[in-house]
Amino acid sequence: MGRTRRIDDQAKRTTVALTPIQQLAIQELQVKRQKEGERKPLFNEVIIEGLEDLLRKEGRSRTDLARIFPKPEVRRAKVQTIGRRRA
Repeated sequence: MGRTRRIDDQAKRTTVALTPIQQLAIQELQVKRQKEGERKPLFNEVIIEGLEDLLRKEGRSRTDLARIFPKPEVRRAKVQTIGRRRA
């Protein structure tokens, strides 16, 4: 019933300043993925994926990348059903 959490519990909020053209480019990536049959990625997921590619091109080892970007465990959100009131 609930949504799957897609952001790590240890993640802390930060601010990213983007120009309108940069924001449009990220939205185009999100829509492209959605049209390919995948779910629309979060803004956070697009940024993380780009950072991972950049570090890979800079020569970081696979073990180092695995430490920085661990595969997220799939967890379901905790949903609690509320019973109906009896008249």
